[in-house]
Amino acid sequence: MMSKIYAFLFALALGLGTTVTQAAVLDFEDLASPGSGMVALESYSADGFVITSNTGLADSFGYMQTGASLYTGSTGLFNAYFDTLTVLVREDGGAFNLLSLDLAHLFAETGAPGLVIFTGNLVGGGTVDQQVWVTGGATAQTFALGFENVLSVSWAHGDSVFQFDNIELTDASPIPVPEPAPLLLLGLGLLSLLAGRRRKAV
Repeated sequence: MMSKIYAFLFALALGLGTTVTQAAVLDFEDLASPGSGMVALESYSADGFVITSNTGLADSFGYMQTGASLYTGSTGLFNAYFDTLTVLVREDGGAFNLLSLDLAHLFAETGAPGLVIFTGNLVGGGTVDQQVWVTGGATAQTFALGFENVLSVSWAHGDSVFQFDNIELTDASPIPVPEPAPLLLLGLGLLSLLAGRRRKAV
């Protein structure tokens, strides 16, 4: 019994005193469906995040079914309208970090290199921009992004249509875990109490 208590306290000391960062990857695989066509939708939400368009239309976004000729092997979302904004926010309005995402031309045969401009709205005001160039072809490219402590990120794709996928995100406000010292003191107090009872029992 005593050895089990010591093992528990040791594990407690190793595991606590840190912070936990919520992480999510929006891969859109929950949308994957059989068929050979395109499916339209107004918005998308998963893992506490929401993606909308500034058009607000019922067919703002689309994705290809797994049997479609434009399906790339991974379900990706695309904004169906030229010169519009795709907007990413947290459902609860909190801050987040956007680390990376994949982009690929929807129409590989006609897709010339294109510019995608990202704009992040920072906590406390102000914006930060980042531009990426997507080369031709349907092969997805992974772009590292540096948006930290933002309330939203929007991007515009001009007159090209790009599928986006595997959006990597983290919470900008890590969840604090209590320091181990008070818990260890409590555990040691319980240990002393148990030891005293054992001596009385003898």
